[in-house]
Amino acid sequence: MDDIPILGIHEIAFEVQDLERSIGFYRDVLGLPLYSRGPQQAWFRIGAQRLALFTHGRRGSGQHFALLIPPEETERARNALLAHGFPEETMQQDDGFSVYVRDPDGNKIELYGKRPKA
Repeated sequence: MDDIPILGIHEIAFEVQDLERSIGFYRDVLGLPLYSRGPQQAWFRIGAQRLALFTHGRRGSGQHFALLIPPEETERARNALLAHGFPEETMQQDDGFSVYVRDPDGNKIELYGKRPKA
């Protein structure tokens, strides 16, 4: 994409078979702080980034990694991907907007424009 700045990695997401077992590993073995939990997901902090765990087969994001882009660039990123022939896959989130694309091997990549807190 033409000149859309990548600011860093926002998150990494894994699908897991057993959420409780995985929470125990990341929290108790690696020492990552668990900051949010749902019936099919768990979120950990790694500095300014986060690790998301989703139960295998859960409808939604699944395995991917998210690159942080300026929020004002999300529409341009969407248009650039469409111009390259990629299907439109976007998601409005509470704190930003996501544009998704798959690399040639099918790995899902999220371009996430996080809005500043009001």
